[in-house]
Amino acid sequence: MVVPRWDHGKITRFELYGVGTEQATVIINKWISRAHGKSKATSAWGKTPAFNNDEWYYKRIAEMEAERKQMFKEPAPRPTEDAPKLPSVRCCRQSAGE
Repeated sequence: MVVPRWDHGKITRFELYGVGTEQATVIINKWISRAHGKSKATSAWGKTPAFNNDEWYYKRIAEMEAERKQMFKEPAPRPTEDAPKLPSVRCCRQSAGE
């Protein structure tokens, strides 16, 4: 499936979906060859990089991990005066002779 994307009356990109992307590329090239005027951009459309969803995902994960690590590099927050007091726990071991 070929979906052309338009911007102000010009096709800015083609989105190719499905298994037959090679066949879609052939069809687009035939369509361009029948056009009256050709520009460099029109002739070089097949060399444009494809959107890689995995690349975007892994970049976002790396950003989130960097933010998380930065959080631990900052000083620990001080408890406010109205924060609830945590109970203290004492543990004492008695020796066998007592």
